[in-house]
Amino acid sequence: MSTGSNTTGSERTQSECSDSDETAPLVFPVGHYMGPFHPSQGAPAKHHIVRVGWDTPKLPDQAHFDVWALAHGLPSRTRTVRWTRQAIIETAAEIDLPGTADILDSLAARGLIVEVTPGSDQAREFAVQYRLRSLLIGLGNTPDDPVLDGIGLGGIPPLVKVRPRVFEIWQWAHLWPSVWAACEGLAWVAGQAGGARPEDAEPEALLDFMLEAFRTLISHNAVYLDVATTSRDVRPSAE
Repeated sequence: MSTGSNTTGSERTQSECSDSDETAPLVFPVGHYMGPFHPSQGAPAKHHIVRVGWDTPKLPDQAHFDVWALAHGLPSRTRTVRWTRQAIIETAAEIDLPGTADILDSLAARGLIVEVTPGSDQAREFAVQYRLRSLLIGLGNTPDDPVLDGIGLGGIPPLVKVRPRVFEIWQWAHLWPSVWAACEGLAWVAGQAGGARPEDAEPEALLDFMLEAFRTLISHNAVYLDVATTSRDVRPSAE
């Protein structure tokens, strides 16, 4: 779900987006892609299906799918571009994808993207309402690159290599019912470990780090965001 670009386009967007509002909310996609639906053999896709919790909202056309996919981010830009609405709109313009602003509004209204302002009370609310789901498999490190851990598929090179702290989030955070519960749990574990940095044992600081890690992991399809699990989430909705 990533969109490639040539070097010139990438450099231009990085420069333009670096001048954008540093306080603008980050955009994250919500849901697990289930593929297109073709009503009959040889027919074009009628819509694309996303699973969110027990529901399966539909992306009604290719443009909605393209913008939702673009909300995952571009792996080549995760370290240089804050993935905000403006960054998505500018990147969409590079690939001649019109109507992106309106589509983002539509996706947000349907809960298929979420905007998060790191360090704010709203970020805490986001963390309570959503959970992380891991995809792919862990491939560990290698003798040639012992510092980074690979995530991907068996039999091929890793799709992404990350530092151990990010790998730990990928490995463990999905076991908790919400992002915030994962922050509390991982912070408690860090607090029990000798030599851990004090900030690693604080859920609020860990949440800020998680939001940065999410961008790398989501852009490589190593995780996705889902709605948080509650005691009521035991059966599918009527829909």
